[in-house]
Amino acid sequence: MKRAIPLKRFTFLALFFLLLCTFFPHNALAAPIIPPDLEYPEYSLNTGSAGIATGDPDAAHARYGWPFPFQQMGHLNSSYQLYSLDLNDAYFHHGIDMIAPFGTPVYTPCAGQVVNIENYSYPSELYWEVAILDPQGYVWQYHHIEQSSIPQAIYQAYAAYQADHQNGGLITANTHIGNIVPWPVESFGYIFNHIHLNILAAGDIYLNPLEFLDYTYRDEQAPQIQRVGLFTGANSLLSGNTIPFGTDYSLYIQTRDLYMSNVFYLPPQRITYKLDGSDETNTVWDFHTLPGGASDANYVNQYFLPGLTQGDYENRVFYIDLGFTKDGTNPLPTEPGLHSINIEVWDYAYNRATWMYKWVITQPLTDNGCATGQGVTYTTQVNEDILVEDIDMGLVIAHDERGQVMVTLKGPLDNAPITLIAPSTDTNLNYNILIDDASTNPIDNDLRDDAIPPYYRRNVGPMADGSLDSYTYSNAQGAWQVFICDSKAGVSGAVYGLDLRLDLTAELPQVFLPIVIR
Repeated sequence: MKRAIPLKRFTFLALFFLLLCTFFPHNALAAPIIPPDLEYPEYSLNTGSAGIATGDPDAAHARYGWPFPFQQMGHLNSSYQLYSLDLNDAYFHHGIDMIAPFGTPVYTPCAGQVVNIENYSYPSELYWEVAILDPQGYVWQYHHIEQSSIPQAIYQAYAAYQADHQNGGLITANTHIGNIVPWPVESFGYIFNHIHLNILAAGDIYLNPLEFLDYTYRDEQAPQIQRVGLFTGANSLLSGNTIPFGTDYSLYIQTRDLYMSNVFYLPPQRITYKLDGSDETNTVWDFHTLPGGASDANYVNQYFLPGLTQGDYENRVFYIDLGFTKDGTNPLPTEPGLHSINIEVWDYAYNRATWMYKWVITQPLTDNGCATGQGVTYTTQVNEDILVEDIDMGLVIAHDERGQVMVTLKGPLDNAPITLIAPSTDTNLNYNILIDDASTNPIDNDLRDDAIPPYYRRNVGPMADGSLDSYTYSNAQGAWQVFICDSKAGVSGAVYGLDLRLDLTAELPQVFLPIVIR
C-alpha cells in the first residue's frame, strides 16, 4: 500500500510547481521531446511476414475498402524519412500512415491468412505487426496495433497458419485484427496516432497501398510546385538560370502535396516532364513501387537532395532531382544554348500542378581570343544535296562591352569566312538579335540588349548589306561554321544562344525570259 502524502505537503508541492511553471520560459512547455529513434524500427525492416508474398508487383489485382475511417493521411510510400543527423539513415516511408484516434478498431478489408503477429522492436509496445496474406498473394502488414487489443481469434488463426502454411490461418474479410496503439508524439499540432500499412509483392517489393484501396476517401488537394532551379553536386543550389558548358549539373524541384490534411505535407506520386518543346514524356519516378523495390533505403539520397530535404515530426521539405535515374545517367541536356522544361507533378488521384522553367548552358568567350583564334565555334552539317532558300542567324551574347565581339560565318563553298559582326566602339551591354538581310536596322543601336528570353528579339541586318542573301540558291551541302570571339583584353563574355536558320529547297526558282518579237 502506498503511503498518502499529507495535505499540507501536497499543497506546498502544488504551489511550488505552479510558481515554477509561471516563471519558466513558455517555449519549454512546447511539444513533447521526440525520441530520436522512434521511427528507426521501420528502417530496412524485415519481420516474420517477409518472404511470403507471391503476388506479381505489376499484375492487376483487387481493390478493397479501407481498414478503418481515417482523419488525415500522414505519410505515403514516397515520403522522405530521417530522424537523425546521419544522412545515411534516410529512407522512403514505404507504406501509408492513416491517422485516427488511438483505440480505433482496425479491420482487414480482404479475406486471407494471418501470417504474422510480432513485436518487431521489443520491448517497446508501439511496434506490433499483424500481417495478412490476401488471396492474390500480397502481404498486408499492419504496424502499430495495440497488442492487448489483438483478438484471440487472430492468435488462433496465426497458430493455424504456422501449423499449415497452405490452408491454415484463414479469416474472412472485415475481421477485427486489433486497435490503434496510443502514439507518444505530437506532430504539427496533432498526436500522431496511426496505422502504418505496407503491402508487399513477390520478392518483398513494396507496392503503393493506395492501389489496393477504393475511392471512399477522395484526394481533392492538388500538389504545389514551390520552385525549380539549377544545382550542382549533391545539393548546391544555384541562384541564376545559367550554367557553363561542361558543368555537371541537374535541375531540382521543390514540391509538396496534401491528402485530407492541411499540415501533413507529402511528396508527389509522380513527376513527368518534356524537354525543349519535345512531345516525349519523361518520368522521374512513379511510386507504384519504390526505386529500390524491396529496399526502402536505396536511391533515397539520389531521388531527394540530401541535407535540404527534411522529413520528421517537425519538418517536411522536399527537394527532388529532376535528372534522377536509377542508373545514374542524367537525361537533361548538355549542349550549349537555351533549354526549357515543362513539368507536371501528380498525386495518386491525378490532381496535378505544372511549371515551365528555362535555363541556359553558356559558352565563355576567351578574353581577347580573336588575336589567337580562340573563341566559340558552332558547326551545322547539311548532308543533303540541296539549295539555300534563305538564311538568318539568331545570337544571344552576354558581354559588358558588346563592341568587342566579332562574329563570322563560313559556308561549305566559302574560301574564307564572311564577317557578320565586326568589332566596334559600341560599349552597350549584350546582343539579343536576329540577323536577317531583310532588316535595315543597325546591329549597334546605342541601346542595351537583355540576354534573357525571349531570344533573338531584335531584328537587325548584317554588317555588310546582302552578305547573307549571297548564299541564296547556293548548294547547302557540307559544314556551316559560325565563329564568335572577343577582340579586346579586359572584358569578356559568354555565348548564351545561337540559332543558324537554314531554309532549304530542292527547287530552283523559275526564270521567265523575255519574248522577243522579230
